[in-house]
Amino acid sequence: MPDRYPLWLEDVAIGTGGDLLRFLRSRLSNRADADDLAQEVYIRLLRIKEPGEIRNWRAYVLRVAANVAYEWRLLAKKHGKHSSELLHALPGKEDTFQQVKIDQQMSILATALATLSPKCRAVLLLHRRDQYTYLEIAARMDPTPWSRNT
Repeated sequence: MPDRYPLWLEDVAIGTGGDLLRFLRSRLSNRADADDLAQEVYIRLLRIKEPGEIRNWRAYVLRVAANVAYEWRLLAKKHGKHSSELLHALPGKEDTFQQVKIDQQMSILATALATLSPKCRAVLLLHRRDQYTYLEIAARMDPTPWSRNT
């Protein structure tokens, strides 16, 4: 994934950023918490697989923000006042980008595996995933010993 956000996310942030912050600030007593939760909203938006299917971004972003604020309040009830420990336990931007990259690679891999015949797929998985040697794979795929016609 490139080092910058997808263009659609930039457009969403520009179009809904002010509404998002006003919405969160109206529901939280601490302005810094609202700013932090806005970042969490954007992180969750990065997980959207088909952004083109969302018709009303403002409504969608505010719904995600409502969910994030609700979860924040639940955590506050459960753990008491939020501490820096909880904040440091949240995944960072790098972790999220890494997970998105892994998800994209897994999708590409699944598509490539689907194009293989069942036998080729089995051989590839046995060798790469299960670390079988080619001789072990051959024995497993055709358990009858090879015979030479002499």
